[in-house]
Amino acid sequence: MKKYWKLMMLSAFTIIVVCIFYIRAGTVTNSFPTFTFEKVEGNETAVENLVLNGDLFNGMFNHESFRVDNEGTTYLRDEPFNDRFKGYYQDLYIERLQKEHRNFMRGKTEDPNYFYEDEDILAYGNTPYELWTNDHYTFEIAVLDKQTNDIVSFSLPIPNREDYWYVEPQNIYVDGKELSFITLNEKMNNEIIENTSVYLYTIDIEKEQLVHEEELGSLDYSNTGEGYSDINILKDERSLIIVGNIITPVEYDENLGFYEEIATINTLIKYNLNTREVEELSLPKDEELGIPVALNGNQLSFANAKKDELTLSNYNVEKQKVSGELEVDTFNLYMSITDIFQAKIKDDKFYFIPSSNDLEELTTVLVIDITTLTVDYVGKIEHTKPFSNNVMMEVYFNNSEFKNE
Repeated sequence: MKKYWKLMMLSAFTIIVVCIFYIRAGTVTNSFPTFTFEKVEGNETAVENLVLNGDLFNGMFNHESFRVDNEGTTYLRDEPFNDRFKGYYQDLYIERLQKEHRNFMRGKTEDPNYFYEDEDILAYGNTPYELWTNDHYTFEIAVLDKQTNDIVSFSLPIPNREDYWYVEPQNIYVDGKELSFITLNEKMNNEIIENTSVYLYTIDIEKEQLVHEEELGSLDYSNTGEGYSDINILKDERSLIIVGNIITPVEYDENLGFYEEIATINTLIKYNLNTREVEELSLPKDEELGIPVALNGNQLSFANAKKDELTLSNYNVEKQKVSGELEVDTFNLYMSITDIFQAKIKDDKFYFIPSSNDLEELTTVLVIDITTLTVDYVGKIEHTKPFSNNVMMEVYFNNSEFKNE
Protein backbone atom coordinates (compact mmCIF):
# COMPACT_ATOMS: atom_id res chain seq x y z
CA MET A 1 0.00 0.00 0.00
CA LYS A 2 2.80 2.41 0.86
CA LYS A 3 4.15 2.54 -2.66
CA TYR A 4 0.71 3.62 -3.94
CA TRP A 5 0.14 6.44 -1.46
CA LYS A 6 1.26 9.15 -3.91
CA LEU A 7 -1.10 7.87 -6.55
CA MET A 8 -3.95 7.73 -4.03
CA MET A 9 -3.24 11.28 -2.86
CA LEU A 10 -3.14 12.55 -6.44
CA SER A 11 -6.45 10.84 -7.23
CA ALA A 12 -8.08 12.29 -4.09
CA PHE A 13 -6.77 15.76 -4.92
CA THR A 14 -8.09 15.50 -8.49
CA ILE A 15 -11.54 14.46 -7.27
CA ILE A 16 -11.66 17.37 -4.79
CA VAL A 17 -10.60 19.90 -7.45
CA VAL A 18 -13.19 18.60 -9.92
CA CYS A 19 -15.93 18.70 -7.28
CA ILE A 20 -15.03 22.26 -6.29
CA PHE A 21 -14.99 23.28 -9.98
CA TYR A 22 -18.47 21.90 -10.65
CA ILE A 23 -19.90 23.34 -7.43
CA ARG A 24 -18.43 26.75 -8.25
CA ALA A 25 -19.59 26.52 -11.88
CA GLY A 26 -23.11 25.67 -10.73
CA THR A 27 -23.06 28.50 -8.21
CA VAL A 28 -21.95 30.98 -10.87
CA THR A 29 -24.59 29.77 -13.33
CA ASN A 30 -27.30 30.22 -10.72
CA SER A 31 -26.62 33.96 -10.85
CA PHE A 32 -27.20 34.16 -14.61
CA PRO A 33 -30.52 35.22 -16.16
CA THR A 34 -32.81 32.51 -17.52
CA PHE A 35 -35.32 32.77 -20.34
CA THR A 36 -38.43 31.05 -21.66
CA PHE A 37 -40.90 31.31 -24.54
CA GLU A 38 -44.12 33.13 -23.69
CA LYS A 39 -46.99 32.76 -26.11
CA VAL A 40 -48.97 35.84 -27.09
CA GLU A 41 -51.13 34.15 -29.72
CA GLY A 42 -51.13 31.09 -31.94
CA ASN A 43 -50.28 27.43 -31.45
CA GLU A 44 -47.47 26.53 -29.04
CA THR A 45 -46.69 23.37 -31.01
CA ALA A 46 -45.01 25.69 -33.55
CA VAL A 47 -42.09 26.19 -31.14
CA GLU A 48 -41.98 22.83 -29.37
CA ASN A 49 -38.86 21.81 -31.36
CA LEU A 50 -37.32 25.29 -31.58
CA VAL A 51 -33.91 25.84 -29.94
CA LEU A 52 -32.25 29.26 -29.70
CA ASN A 53 -28.51 29.71 -29.25
CA GLY A 54 -27.37 32.89 -27.57
CA ASP A 55 -24.47 34.68 -25.96
CA LEU A 56 -24.43 36.67 -22.73
CA PHE A 57 -21.83 39.40 -22.32
CA ASN A 58 -21.08 41.05 -18.99
CA GLY A 59 -18.56 43.72 -19.91
CA MET A 60 -15.89 43.17 -22.54
CA PHE A 61 -14.33 39.95 -21.31
CA ASN A 62 -17.01 37.86 -19.58
CA HIS A 63 -18.85 35.72 -22.10
CA GLU A 64 -21.31 32.86 -21.58
CA SER A 65 -23.05 30.76 -24.27
CA PHE A 66 -26.54 29.45 -23.59
CA ARG A 67 -29.53 27.72 -25.17
CA VAL A 68 -33.25 28.39 -24.79
CA ASP A 69 -36.06 25.99 -25.67
CA ASN A 70 -39.59 25.33 -24.44
CA GLU A 71 -38.14 23.70 -21.32
CA GLY A 72 -36.03 26.67 -20.22
CA THR A 73 -32.39 27.81 -20.32
CA THR A 74 -29.11 25.90 -20.15
CA TYR A 75 -25.59 27.35 -20.09
CA LEU A 76 -22.62 25.77 -21.85
CA ARG A 77 -20.58 25.72 -18.64
CA ASP A 78 -23.15 23.31 -17.16
CA GLU A 79 -22.87 20.81 -20.01
CA PRO A 80 -20.75 17.60 -19.82
CA PHE A 81 -16.99 18.12 -20.16
CA ASN A 82 -16.81 16.78 -23.74
CA ASP A 83 -19.38 19.35 -24.85
CA ARG A 84 -17.72 22.21 -22.98
CA PHE A 85 -14.31 21.27 -24.34
CA LYS A 86 -15.34 22.44 -27.84
CA GLY A 87 -16.04 25.92 -26.46
CA TYR A 88 -19.35 26.20 -28.29
CA TYR A 89 -22.67 24.42 -28.67
CA GLN A 90 -22.46 21.84 -31.41
CA ASP A 91 -25.01 22.04 -34.21
CA LEU A 92 -27.91 19.70 -33.38
CA TYR A 93 -28.04 18.25 -36.90
CA ILE A 94 -24.31 17.46 -36.83
CA GLU A 95 -24.70 16.00 -33.35
CA ARG A 96 -27.34 13.58 -34.64
CA LEU A 97 -25.24 12.57 -37.63
CA GLN A 98 -22.26 11.83 -35.39
CA LYS A 99 -24.36 9.62 -33.14
CA GLU A 100 -25.98 7.69 -35.99
CA HIS A 101 -22.98 7.47 -38.36
CA ARG A 102 -19.94 7.80 -36.14
CA ASN A 103 -17.46 6.13 -38.51
CA PHE A 104 -18.55 8.13 -41.56
CA MET A 105 -18.53 11.45 -39.68
CA ARG A 106 -15.01 11.04 -38.34
CA GLY A 107 -12.77 13.86 -39.60
CA LYS A 108 -15.58 15.76 -41.34
CA THR A 109 -16.00 19.53 -41.02
CA GLU A 110 -19.01 20.26 -38.80
CA ASP A 111 -20.99 22.45 -41.21
CA PRO A 112 -24.56 21.38 -42.11
CA ASN A 113 -24.18 22.97 -45.56
CA TYR A 114 -21.57 20.36 -46.43
CA PHE A 115 -23.99 17.44 -46.03
CA TYR A 116 -26.86 15.98 -48.04
CA GLU A 117 -29.13 13.31 -46.63
CA ASP A 118 -32.11 11.28 -47.77
CA GLU A 119 -33.49 7.86 -46.84
CA ASP A 120 -30.76 5.98 -48.71
CA ILE A 121 -27.54 7.99 -48.51
CA LEU A 122 -25.57 10.52 -46.52
CA ALA A 123 -23.17 12.59 -48.63
CA TYR A 124 -20.41 15.03 -47.73
CA GLY A 125 -18.62 17.60 -49.87
CA ASN A 126 -15.97 20.12 -48.88
CA THR A 127 -12.91 22.04 -50.10
CA PRO A 128 -10.56 21.32 -47.16
CA TYR A 129 -7.34 23.14 -46.36
CA GLU A 130 -4.12 21.38 -47.22
CA LEU A 131 -2.21 20.09 -44.20
CA TRP A 132 0.81 22.42 -44.45
CA THR A 133 -0.70 25.39 -46.28
CA ASN A 134 -3.41 27.97 -45.73
CA ASP A 135 -5.12 27.03 -48.98
CA HIS A 136 -7.31 24.39 -50.56
CA TYR A 137 -6.99 22.80 -54.00
CA THR A 138 -9.33 19.81 -54.03
CA PHE A 139 -12.93 18.74 -53.67
CA GLU A 140 -13.32 16.14 -50.94
CA ILE A 141 -16.28 13.79 -51.49
CA ALA A 142 -17.67 10.98 -49.34
CA VAL A 143 -20.94 9.07 -49.75
CA LEU A 144 -22.42 6.57 -47.29
CA ASP A 145 -24.92 3.92 -48.39
CA LYS A 146 -27.21 3.68 -45.36
CA GLN A 147 -28.45 0.21 -46.30
CA THR A 148 -25.05 -1.47 -46.70
CA ASN A 149 -22.86 0.97 -44.71
CA ASP A 150 -20.48 1.04 -47.70
CA ILE A 151 -18.53 4.30 -48.03
CA VAL A 152 -17.16 5.80 -51.23
CA SER A 153 -14.62 8.59 -50.72
CA PHE A 154 -12.25 10.37 -53.07
CA SER A 155 -10.75 13.76 -53.94
CA LEU A 156 -10.66 15.74 -57.18
CA PRO A 157 -8.73 18.91 -58.09
CA ILE A 158 -10.72 22.15 -58.20
CA PRO A 159 -10.66 23.35 -61.84
CA ASN A 160 -8.74 26.59 -62.50
CA ARG A 161 -8.07 26.98 -58.80
CA GLU A 162 -5.29 29.52 -59.48
CA ASP A 163 -7.90 31.98 -60.83
CA TYR A 164 -9.57 32.41 -57.43
CA TRP A 165 -8.56 33.61 -54.01
CA TYR A 166 -11.11 31.37 -52.31
CA VAL A 167 -13.56 28.61 -53.27
CA GLU A 168 -16.19 28.13 -50.57
CA PRO A 169 -18.91 25.44 -50.68
CA GLN A 170 -22.39 26.77 -50.00
CA ASN A 171 -24.49 23.68 -50.56
CA ILE A 172 -24.29 20.15 -51.94
CA TYR A 173 -27.00 17.88 -53.26
CA VAL A 174 -27.19 14.45 -54.87
CA ASP A 175 -29.31 13.45 -57.84
CA GLY A 176 -28.96 9.77 -58.68
CA LYS A 177 -25.25 9.03 -59.17
CA GLU A 178 -24.24 12.68 -59.41
CA LEU A 179 -23.15 14.96 -56.59
CA SER A 180 -23.19 18.72 -57.19
CA PHE A 181 -21.28 21.46 -55.39
CA ILE A 182 -22.61 25.01 -55.28
CA THR A 183 -19.66 27.27 -54.46
CA LEU A 184 -18.72 30.92 -54.12
CA ASN A 185 -15.51 31.63 -56.05
CA GLU A 186 -13.89 34.90 -55.00
CA LYS A 187 -11.40 36.97 -56.95
CA MET A 188 -9.10 39.57 -55.41
CA ASN A 189 -7.38 42.67 -56.71
CA ASN A 190 -4.84 44.58 -54.57
CA GLU A 191 -5.86 42.47 -51.56
CA ILE A 192 -9.52 43.49 -51.95
CA ILE A 193 -12.27 41.09 -53.02
CA GLU A 194 -13.60 42.54 -56.26
CA ASN A 195 -15.87 39.80 -57.56
CA THR A 196 -17.68 36.69 -56.35
CA SER A 197 -19.09 34.12 -58.76
CA VAL A 198 -21.52 31.30 -58.07
CA TYR A 199 -20.34 28.04 -59.62
CA LEU A 200 -21.97 24.65 -60.02
CA TYR A 201 -19.68 21.61 -60.19
CA THR A 202 -21.22 18.21 -60.87
CA ILE A 203 -19.31 15.01 -60.10
CA ASP A 204 -20.07 11.45 -61.20
CA ILE A 205 -19.80 9.42 -57.97
CA GLU A 206 -19.24 6.05 -59.68
CA LYS A 207 -16.66 7.30 -62.18
CA GLU A 208 -15.12 9.68 -59.59
CA GLN A 209 -14.75 12.46 -62.11
CA LEU A 210 -16.02 15.97 -62.82
CA VAL A 211 -18.68 15.89 -65.53
CA HIS A 212 -20.02 19.46 -65.54
CA GLU A 213 -18.80 22.95 -64.55
CA GLU A 214 -20.77 26.16 -64.95
CA GLU A 215 -20.75 29.75 -63.70
CA LEU A 216 -24.31 30.67 -62.73
CA GLY A 217 -23.92 34.32 -61.78
CA SER A 218 -21.64 36.88 -60.15
CA LEU A 219 -21.62 39.96 -57.93
CA ASP A 220 -19.28 42.88 -58.53
CA TYR A 221 -18.13 44.27 -55.17
CA SER A 222 -17.10 47.60 -56.70
CA ASN A 223 -20.81 48.53 -56.83
CA THR A 224 -21.36 48.37 -53.08
CA GLY A 225 -20.51 52.02 -52.38
CA GLU A 226 -20.99 52.71 -48.66
CA GLY A 227 -22.85 49.46 -48.08
CA TYR A 228 -21.80 45.84 -48.08
CA SER A 229 -22.66 42.97 -50.37
CA ASP A 230 -24.13 39.54 -49.77
CA ILE A 231 -24.83 36.55 -51.99
CA ASN A 232 -27.66 34.24 -51.00
CA ILE A 233 -28.59 30.96 -52.72
CA LEU A 234 -32.08 29.47 -52.47
CA LYS A 235 -32.98 26.00 -53.71
CA ASP A 236 -36.00 23.80 -54.18
CA GLU A 237 -36.29 20.46 -55.98
CA ARG A 238 -36.24 22.02 -59.47
CA SER A 239 -34.40 25.34 -59.33
CA LEU A 240 -31.76 27.55 -57.80
CA ILE A 241 -32.13 31.27 -57.19
CA ILE A 242 -28.92 33.30 -56.92
CA VAL A 243 -29.45 36.60 -55.14
CA GLY A 244 -26.90 39.40 -55.00
CA ASN A 245 -27.81 42.00 -52.34
CA ILE A 246 -26.33 45.38 -51.52
CA ILE A 247 -27.13 46.37 -47.92
CA THR A 248 -26.89 50.14 -47.40
CA PRO A 249 -27.38 52.27 -44.26
CA VAL A 250 -29.80 55.08 -45.07
CA GLU A 251 -30.78 56.74 -41.79
CA TYR A 252 -29.41 57.02 -38.26
CA ASP A 253 -31.88 57.00 -35.38
CA GLU A 254 -30.37 59.10 -32.57
CA ASN A 255 -32.86 57.82 -29.99
CA LEU A 256 -32.17 54.16 -30.67
CA GLY A 257 -28.57 54.55 -31.77
CA PHE A 258 -29.02 52.39 -34.90
CA TYR A 259 -28.82 52.79 -38.64
CA GLU A 260 -31.81 51.89 -40.75
CA GLU A 261 -30.83 49.73 -43.71
CA ILE A 262 -32.25 48.96 -47.11
CA ALA A 263 -31.54 45.93 -49.30
CA THR A 264 -31.05 46.49 -53.01
CA ILE A 265 -31.01 43.45 -55.26
CA ASN A 266 -28.66 43.88 -58.20
CA THR A 267 -28.42 40.20 -59.18
CA LEU A 268 -31.36 37.81 -59.36
CA ILE A 269 -30.85 34.68 -61.45
CA LYS A 270 -32.90 31.50 -61.73
CA TYR A 271 -31.19 28.26 -62.73
CA ASN A 272 -33.20 25.20 -63.79
CA LEU A 273 -31.52 22.11 -62.35
CA ASN A 274 -33.04 19.81 -64.98
CA THR A 275 -32.56 21.81 -68.19
CA ARG A 276 -29.57 23.90 -66.99
CA GLU A 277 -31.24 27.02 -68.34
CA VAL A 278 -30.22 30.36 -66.81
CA GLU A 279 -32.80 33.15 -66.55
CA GLU A 280 -32.31 36.67 -65.21
CA LEU A 281 -35.30 37.76 -63.18
CA SER A 282 -36.66 41.28 -62.77
CA LEU A 283 -38.48 42.79 -59.81
CA PRO A 284 -40.94 45.70 -59.62
CA LYS A 285 -38.85 48.82 -59.02
CA ASP A 286 -41.46 50.54 -56.85
CA GLU A 287 -41.54 47.70 -54.27
CA GLU A 288 -39.22 47.46 -51.25
CA LEU A 289 -39.47 43.70 -50.89
CA GLY A 290 -36.33 43.19 -48.84
CA ILE A 291 -34.38 39.93 -49.01
CA PRO A 292 -35.48 36.65 -50.67
CA VAL A 293 -35.74 33.92 -48.01
CA ALA A 294 -37.42 30.93 -49.68
CA LEU A 295 -38.17 29.40 -53.07
CA ASN A 296 -41.13 27.13 -53.77
CA GLY A 297 -41.76 26.54 -57.46
CA ASN A 298 -42.69 29.89 -59.00
CA GLN A 299 -43.14 31.52 -55.59
CA LEU A 300 -40.24 33.55 -54.24
CA SER A 301 -40.74 34.74 -50.65
CA PHE A 302 -39.19 37.98 -49.36
CA ALA A 303 -38.73 39.41 -45.87
CA ASN A 304 -38.08 43.00 -44.84
CA ALA A 305 -37.48 44.47 -41.37
CA LYS A 306 -37.85 48.13 -40.45
CA LYS A 307 -37.64 49.28 -36.85
CA ASP A 308 -40.41 47.31 -35.10
CA GLU A 309 -42.20 45.83 -38.13
CA LEU A 310 -41.60 42.70 -40.21
CA THR A 311 -43.02 42.43 -43.73
CA LEU A 312 -43.29 39.19 -45.70
CA SER A 313 -44.15 39.17 -49.40
CA ASN A 314 -44.67 36.46 -52.00
CA TYR A 315 -43.58 37.16 -55.55
CA ASN A 316 -44.73 35.08 -58.51
CA VAL A 317 -41.65 34.66 -60.69
CA GLU A 318 -43.60 33.55 -63.76
CA LYS A 319 -46.21 36.34 -63.61
CA GLN A 320 -43.65 38.86 -62.28
CA LYS A 321 -45.92 40.34 -59.64
CA VAL A 322 -46.42 40.35 -55.88
CA SER A 323 -49.08 37.78 -54.99
CA GLY A 324 -49.45 38.49 -51.27
CA GLU A 325 -48.13 40.53 -48.36
CA LEU A 326 -48.21 40.33 -44.56
CA GLU A 327 -47.15 42.93 -41.99
CA VAL A 328 -46.45 41.90 -38.39
CA ASP A 329 -45.59 44.17 -35.46
CA THR A 330 -42.88 42.93 -33.13
CA PHE A 331 -41.88 43.55 -29.51
CA ASN A 332 -38.43 44.74 -30.54
CA LEU A 333 -37.87 48.49 -30.57
CA TYR A 334 -35.49 48.12 -33.48
CA MET A 335 -34.72 45.52 -36.14
CA SER A 336 -32.57 45.56 -39.24
CA ILE A 337 -32.05 43.64 -42.44
CA THR A 338 -29.29 41.65 -40.77
CA ASP A 339 -31.84 40.04 -38.42
CA ILE A 340 -33.39 38.37 -41.46
CA PHE A 341 -30.12 36.60 -42.32
CA GLN A 342 -30.37 34.49 -39.17
CA ALA A 343 -34.04 33.54 -39.70
CA LYS A 344 -34.72 29.89 -40.58
CA ILE A 345 -37.09 28.12 -42.95
CA LYS A 346 -38.40 24.68 -42.02
CA ASP A 347 -41.40 22.87 -43.52
CA ASP A 348 -42.56 26.10 -45.22
CA LYS A 349 -42.49 27.94 -41.89
CA PHE A 350 -40.49 31.14 -41.40
CA TYR A 351 -38.90 31.32 -37.92
CA PHE A 352 -37.87 34.86 -37.05
CA ILE A 353 -36.11 35.81 -33.80
CA PRO A 354 -34.32 39.18 -33.93
CA SER A 355 -31.01 39.54 -32.16
CA SER A 356 -31.33 41.66 -29.02
CA ASN A 357 -28.57 43.48 -27.16
CA ASP A 358 -30.49 44.82 -24.17
CA LEU A 359 -31.75 42.79 -21.22
CA GLU A 360 -34.58 45.27 -20.79
CA GLU A 361 -35.95 44.57 -24.27
CA LEU A 362 -38.26 41.65 -24.94
CA THR A 363 -37.28 39.64 -28.01
CA THR A 364 -39.91 38.55 -30.51
CA VAL A 365 -40.50 34.96 -31.64
CA LEU A 366 -42.51 34.70 -34.86
CA VAL A 367 -43.52 31.60 -36.84
CA ILE A 368 -45.20 32.36 -40.16
CA ASP A 369 -46.47 30.04 -42.90
CA ILE A 370 -44.83 31.48 -46.00
CA THR A 371 -47.08 29.65 -48.48
CA THR A 372 -50.28 31.21 -47.10
CA LEU A 373 -48.74 34.23 -45.33
CA THR A 374 -50.56 33.43 -42.10
CA VAL A 375 -49.23 33.71 -38.56
CA ASP A 376 -48.85 30.39 -36.72
CA TYR A 377 -47.31 31.78 -33.55
CA VAL A 378 -46.49 35.11 -31.95
CA GLY A 379 -44.46 35.07 -28.76
CA LYS A 380 -41.64 36.69 -26.88
CA ILE A 381 -38.63 35.63 -24.86
CA GLU A 382 -39.32 36.42 -21.22
CA HIS A 383 -36.88 36.58 -18.32
CA THR A 384 -37.81 33.89 -15.83
CA LYS A 385 -34.96 35.10 -13.64
CA PRO A 386 -33.31 38.47 -14.35
CA PHE A 387 -29.63 39.13 -13.82
CA SER A 388 -28.96 40.58 -10.38
CA ASN A 389 -26.56 43.20 -11.70
CA ASN A 390 -27.14 44.10 -15.35
CA VAL A 391 -24.46 46.80 -15.70
CA MET A 392 -22.99 46.45 -19.21
CA MET A 393 -25.03 43.28 -19.74
CA GLU A 394 -25.90 42.37 -23.33
CA VAL A 395 -27.71 39.34 -24.74
CA TYR A 396 -27.63 38.16 -28.36
CA PHE A 397 -29.83 35.43 -29.85
CA ASN A 398 -27.70 34.49 -32.82
CA ASN A 399 -28.88 31.16 -34.19
CA SER A 400 -31.98 28.97 -34.20
CA GLU A 401 -32.10 25.19 -34.59
CA PHE A 402 -34.60 22.38 -34.31
CA LYS A 403 -34.71 19.26 -32.18
CA ASN A 404 -35.07 15.90 -33.93
CA GLU A 405 -33.65 17.16 -37.23
